[in-house]
Amino acid sequence: MDAEKQGGAVNSIELAGGSAGGTANLLYSKRIDNFLNHNWLNAELNLKGELTLNSKDRKDYFNHLEGGLNFFDAFPLWDGYSELGLHAKVESDQVFDQVDGLVGVQFAHRLGHFFKIDRALPLFIVGYDYAHNLERDASLPPSASGIDTTKADNRVYGIARVRIPLARNYDFSFIPALGGKYDLDIDAEGKILYDINAEKFIDKSSISLVFRNTTKERFKPAFSFTWARGKESPTFEQVNAFLAGLKLEF
Repeated sequence: MDAEKQGGAVNSIELAGGSAGGTANLLYSKRIDNFLNHNWLNAELNLKGELTLNSKDRKDYFNHLEGGLNFFDAFPLWDGYSELGLHAKVESDQVFDQVDGLVGVQFAHRLGHFFKIDRALPLFIVGYDYAHNLERDASLPPSASGIDTTKADNRVYGIARVRIPLARNYDFSFIPALGGKYDLDIDAEGKILYDINAEKFIDKSSISLVFRNTTKERFKPAFSFTWARGKESPTFEQVNAFLAGLKLEF
């Protein structure tokens, strides 16, 4: 959502390694304001990938590709910034054995002044998705979660994200790999999804310690240490991974 973009870069490319082997994370969003000359309507293209670099590690990390378009209106509410939108997206595992299409609605809210968002304040998202299978390899076994998108599949979800600042513009030059000044944050995310048809709760969470270079350049290097657990669509395989990575934010 665009509330994430207020106050800092969120687009990123990250390479990491750890208990899940080698991984790559990609996040990109592009906003179009005043879509079709309607000043209340905005559009946003979102692309996301959570991938393993070696096929044998695929069940040890989130196996997820996603692309979607969100149409939303932004407005002040409860002394903060809110968005209400409609979206359509396609999600897949990284080798396209299973591809699902989703349409849904979403409401997001972050505290803070409408025109100046403090990303240290929590972001809350609630939404509904209708998911249906577009492609599935017939040789795949049924999902261990019991979720079957070849039939009607209705989902509701809640997401909470928070950034906790630990240090600002701190000189970490005493650590050889961190020459220069960095911001140090804890980034945490929790997600609960309830699949109505399968009558299952699915959770996903992560917490990261992130060193972000304070350079004013557009491309900002960062180092991260992450613990991630839970399940992610469309495969819903259980993950529990510790990773250390190099990230480029822009």
